[in-house]
Amino acid sequence: MRFFVSAIFAPTLLLIALSSESSTAFAQSEADEAEARAAFEEGVSASESGDWTAAASAFERAYSRSGRIWLLFNVATARMNQDDLIGAAQTFQRFQRECDAASGEQRDHCDDKREEARRELQRAQSLAPRLHVSADEGDLTIDGEPTTRGEILVNPGQHTLVLRRGGRVVDRATVDVPREAEERVILTAPETQVVEDSRSQEVLSEEERGGTNVGGVLLLAAGGATALAGGALMIFGELDDREVQNAPDGSPWSEYEPTHDRAKRRYRIGGALLGVGVAAAAVGVILVVNSGDDAEEAQSELRVGFGHVTYRARF
Repeated sequence: MRFFVSAIFAPTLLLIALSSESSTAFAQSEADEAEARAAFEEGVSASESGDWTAAASAFERAYSRSGRIWLLFNVATARMNQDDLIGAAQTFQRFQRECDAASGEQRDHCDDKREEARRELQRAQSLAPRLHVSADEGDLTIDGEPTTRGEILVNPGQHTLVLRRGGRVVDRATVDVPREAEERVILTAPETQVVEDSRSQEVLSEEERGGTNVGGVLLLAAGGATALAGGALMIFGELDDREVQNAPDGSPWSEYEPTHDRAKRRYRIGGALLGVGVAAAAVGVILVVNSGDDAEEAQSELRVGFGHVTYRARF
């Protein structure tokens, strides 16, 4: 784990600074001073061991108890080391705002770190991945929090964006972005692909939960009709093939060649339709059977191509 030596003061200097500054200048009690010093030392110890999450939390507590603005610099530095680039940038900005309003001893400590804070803020913002988000009308969230469209700065790692309309999830996207990455995310709201999330599912009545899957019934009917059509073509192909096989001896091939070719085409197309129809009907049965399932969440995907049907489901 990389240490920002210039950002975390040496423990001795930290203790001297905490004990030498006038506690009355910060209008704090002896108890607050003691708690601030303890949290401060905890933060230094955590940073030396590479536990930057604990260090950031301890320095934040020390700041809240003592009011010493320069502690925010340590908070921001710890967050940089744990790859919380957004949190680090926000804390560096907070440090700058507090410094602008500071005076006396606080101002002197701010001046020592003001330029370095500006550079670290720029570095955190340049390292943070950028998502360029386009989304249809609706409520947009990222990792469960409301967000805006356009450019969004995020921390490195995995993020999930969700688009909702009226409590229904109409689209979602999950991205995994490293430092300095840029990625475009597009969320749409196709009327035929509405997915219920767990929260909207909870308000549905039991009758609605257990209703017949209309799509499954239609798929079952369409699959059956397709299978029948395929079977009929294969029967006609068989009749054509028998006509060729039963041709009188000595008959010219040119007279029966078209019938032979037609029989092959009917066999091929009929077989494909029969396979697709049977598979589609089977998927329709699965959807109808599962429409009354009490499972909390079910997701499925159907892909139909010439001569094949692929169905994937998760229950």
